Amino acid sequence: MNLRQPTSKGNRGIAKSHSKHSITPIRSVNVASPQNPFQIHNKENNAKSFLQKVTGDPNQQSQQSMKSNASLPCGLTINSKPISGLHSVSQSRFNAATDIDARPTTTTSLTLSGVNPISRNSTISSFGSTISNLTLSNASFSNNLNLGQTSFQHSSYSSEAELQKLLKNQRIFEKFILDAMKRPLADCVEDLLTDIFHAKDVIFWQDIPSLHMMYSKKLDLVASHSDGLVGYEFFQRSRLILEYPGEHPAYKEDFDKIEGDIPLSLLTFTLFDNNGNVSAVVQIKRIRSNPFTDTQELSFLDYFEEKFPIFFPLYDKVNLQQDVICKMLQEMDIDQFLLHFQKQMVTIFSCRSAEIWKLDQAEHVLHLYKKAKSVVDWSRGGIASEAIDRRYPLNCISNRMMSSYNEDVDGREIESVLCVPLSDLKRNTVHCIVLRGGPEKKVFTSADQTMLQLITPYCVLAMNNIEDEEKNRKSSENEDIEIKGKRCLEALKTIIEQLENKTEIEDIIARVIENLELLTHAERSTLLTVNNKSDMMLNNVFSTSPKFPKTIEPNRTYVARAIELGQVFNIGDCYDEIDFDSSLDLVTNYHTRSLLAVPMKNGKSECFGVVEFCNRTGNTVFPNSDVPFVKIIMNTLGLLIDNRKLENEVVTSSEQLRNFISVSLSTISNSVLQDVFRNILTNINRENNFESSAIFIYNNMRENLTSFISSGEKLQRYLPLSHGFPALAFKSKEVIFSNDALHDSRYVRDPCDSSGVDIRSICIAPIVSFTGNKVFGVLEATNKKNGEHYSAKDINVLRSVATLVALSLENRSMDAISEYGNAEFEIDKWVEEVEKPE
Repeated sequence: MNLRQPTSKGNRGIAKSHSKHSITPIRSVNVASPQNPFQIHNKENNAKSFLQKVTGDPNQQSQQSMKSNASLPCGLTINSKPISGLHSVSQSRFNAATDIDARPTTTTSLTLSGVNPISRNSTISSFGSTISNLTLSNASFSNNLNLGQTSFQHSSYSSEAELQKLLKNQRIFEKFILDAMKRPLADCVEDLLTDIFHAKDVIFWQDIPSLHMMYSKKLDLVASHSDGLVGYEFFQRSRLILEYPGEHPAYKEDFDKIEGDIPLSLLTFTLFDNNGNVSAVVQIKRIRSNPFTDTQELSFLDYFEEKFPIFFPLYDKVNLQQDVICKMLQEMDIDQFLLHFQKQMVTIFSCRSAEIWKLDQAEHVLHLYKKAKSVVDWSRGGIASEAIDRRYPLNCISNRMMSSYNEDVDGREIESVLCVPLSDLKRNTVHCIVLRGGPEKKVFTSADQTMLQLITPYCVLAMNNIEDEEKNRKSSENEDIEIKGKRCLEALKTIIEQLENKTEIEDIIARVIENLELLTHAERSTLLTVNNKSDMMLNNVFSTSPKFPKTIEPNRTYVARAIELGQVFNIGDCYDEIDFDSSLDLVTNYHTRSLLAVPMKNGKSECFGVVEFCNRTGNTVFPNSDVPFVKIIMNTLGLLIDNRKLENEVVTSSEQLRNFISVSLSTISNSVLQDVFRNILTNINRENNFESSAIFIYNNMRENLTSFISSGEKLQRYLPLSHGFPALAFKSKEVIFSNDALHDSRYVRDPCDSSGVDIRSICIAPIVSFTGNKVFGVLEATNKKNGEHYSAKDINVLRSVATLVALSLENRSMDAISEYGNAEFEIDKWVEEVEKPE
């Protein structure tokens, strides 16, 4: 191995080029010749033996270790043994060296089963043999790979020292391969060469062919193929050793900067993949006082460069995460899928966001799936439209550099973008997954693109399945909605019937919740209310679970948030949600999977309760189609509960007022009470344009209605309970009125009526006790003035006066009152006003 010497001190920045890695022409050699430095006696067996040693055969290695059929350039020999999977042996290739005293070498070409058919360059030279895309599984490789067990014999071309050096290199490379199958390739290369060269720093620049750029993970820096010494190495593709890197014409501070004040020298070289393409450029930096002249180090580097392409498919393989795929293929709604898709893509690729685009070629409609599905005009689809139109992956380091950039969909910020389209000929659609890097992701690497190409078919498959399922579900949901609509009407009808039957509110609530549980197919349902929003203490009004506690402390559970925010919460898997509080499950010994919480509102649209449904049967999510029906029934129930609550408050207040008025009026004598009501009747006659009004009290002894007090024209003294308007109002306990009494079939003139008053219009309100169990009499108003009709105001006034009269009469003897009224009537009949005592 010869190194070129620097030409002069002034040119010390010029590269020292290692001859073995210069680009040279290749020629074929079929048989041994005087120009060939070693003989190939049996090409096929030699090749098989070499592959046997590369892949490993523990049963035969010890027996074949000393057999030799071929000589290597260094005087070493390789065992000969047949190997399965061998198809053919191609011609040899000749690498012409450009260094001084370099000798030509001969290589044998092999073809293995499992070769990737798309390889452009199917042969790679190494140790006199050419292997086509060696393909080994990770599991079998770790068991079978043993590069150090290849046996060698002394020959005229080799020494014991060279043999030991080669075996050492093989052992190091074996460990590197095993390490690279577990960790990122860049980290493994940098760690390995740092140890071998005792380097100050090693930088691995990964080539990104789609961008024509290289990326360093360690520096988090992107360089083009013409930037700095790394770009020069990419173009030159030969080993470069620089004692003074800063004096090289290609040196650039941004990419080749030497950190610190310690003078460093630089070694750069190129690594190729199994197809002969550039995979990476590596820079090794170390102290200038320790130059790159150690033959052992350079010998390992020769070995590493030769071996690296052979096993490239092993450590360059992208491992698809099976758990990610399994989760994506689970059954869920499209909204849940998009949320899960976003989380997974951001986690895997460390990007800002992810999108799915879909072009329906039949209708030429472009859809964007982000948080929800939306329609985007094709001309405004931006970079995604270009990727779909080209049907080819698109990777760019800056979105604004693309001619198709559109600010509305591609954003204002400068960021990297990766697009992978996928055509579906059967559905006549094109899907495209778009990743947007954001400030933390400067560039998407080739590994990112490969990973996304592997994930895209599964994402599209999952989304197609979800959309197909939704179509089928909608057709079945239309029928299901009709069924649920009927059940909803039946539930409302049941509420009305129970109200008519004066069913207790607790029984109505229980029946409603049970019907809703059947409608939603829930395992458990609970109605919770709050008395005061300030403390948010939840009260268990009704639950189909006997273990559910009577009260729940205020917390951030979904039911509490539903009341606080007035929102519906539909959770598919509670234990996947961060906000879910599982403490209630521990108390009730229950496992909540799916949950639906719908708030309940009163007449003021204030949330004062919530109904919670848990675990839909069949381990499925509660469909959103259930929510409108639940809302209808719950709002009706909320109004009913609120009205019943207000009714109780009114009853309580009325009871207190009644007791106060009753006690106050009970101390008034009958004569004083009569004067009070006479004044009241006089006032309502004047305010409501009544010609006359009177209070009639039921007389138990006479079984009729006897006049107690009157105002205006003197009306009939006694009213029968067998016929007429007063009898009808007394028996029905309802207000009876007629604006044309003479032509009303219900009006019957009493032949005993001696008042002489012609009844044209009449309104009668019954005097009923507060409990409604007893009727004291009636309040009658006759003949609206000026031909007016009785209005709702007139009826309400009569009802109020009748209620006041009932309160005053509750604790009095009705017979005594009626007789007193009769005596008053007789006095009025026979004694003039001037003759009455004051």
